[in-house]
Amino acid sequence: MDFEKMRRDKAARKGGDFLKLQVGDTVVYVCGPSRAEDDVNYLEVTVHYGVGPDEKMAICLDPSSNPIILNPVIQKFLAEKGIDVSGGCPVCNALPSMDPDTRKRCSGSDRFLFQVVPFKFRPTNSAPWTDLGGESIAPLFVGQTVWDGITDVLLEEGDICNPEGATLVKINRTGTGPRDTRYKCAADSDTIRTPLRLGKGLRRVLAAGLKEGGSADSYKLVADMMRSTAQVEELLTGIAGTSDTGSGDTAGGPPKCFGLDYCDDNECGACEYRFDCAPKCGMELHESHKAGGKAGKVSGDTDELETEMKRSKKATGPARKKA
Repeated sequence: MDFEKMRRDKAARKGGDFLKLQVGDTVVYVCGPSRAEDDVNYLEVTVHYGVGPDEKMAICLDPSSNPIILNPVIQKFLAEKGIDVSGGCPVCNALPSMDPDTRKRCSGSDRFLFQVVPFKFRPTNSAPWTDLGGESIAPLFVGQTVWDGITDVLLEEGDICNPEGATLVKINRTGTGPRDTRYKCAADSDTIRTPLRLGKGLRRVLAAGLKEGGSADSYKLVADMMRSTAQVEELLTGIAGTSDTGSGDTAGGPPKCFGLDYCDDNECGACEYRFDCAPKCGMELHESHKAGGKAGKVSGDTDELETEMKRSKKATGPARKKA
């Protein structure tokens, strides 16, 4: 039997598990655009947090605020699943009638979806590197700070995604709590000196995973995360009705945000999966969540991750480059 082919096939079919950045240094290959018509290698997605009585997350359904939802590939995936997102965004429509605190919490915030291949990790500068395989693709859904860092490396180093001579990116995380988590990105010094030529096996994995409908198709992933207009209305009111079930939380299983964005809010505090979700996000379980209570927002919270999640859209164009 061809075990090498078996390993390649398993890697090509592996997808959907978001990369959780742990404390320390994680070195990744950042995938290039998966489609010839794409100008950049990430998708910008506007998200509403803290929606409704249970403070759920919902992707914004207003095309003027979140133009990615008009992408024909995403539209096709939504149509195949029978998800109706017409009629505008219920959250945006409700913002003017919300009290100031709720409006601030629910206002749209920017997230950026990359596809990456994890290569190695170390918890501290003095620790030895742990090999992460470098053979499977993982989605990386991040806020402004990490997006700034990765795009800075791209602008400074050029085409770091070139399979004939790639430069890896080192993402450093410090802190585990809601106040002290920080991220920094830099080009990996080893591959600056000697750019990495991707092996044939990894190239096959990238081709299979990044293609339309593949296990690492960012457009399909965004469509899978989207809720219908009716579902978002239900989130706002907290009253369940008859609607499609092709998106959002999965019946009998964890929600779509599981292992992605644990923090000290009411949504996470009320979630039955919080005990498993927090470690997967590299976070400590908030004290008020241990007994199932709901934590209020910490006054003066300066956590980078929370800041990223709550940041309002500031740019009018599809991509924002530093001057």
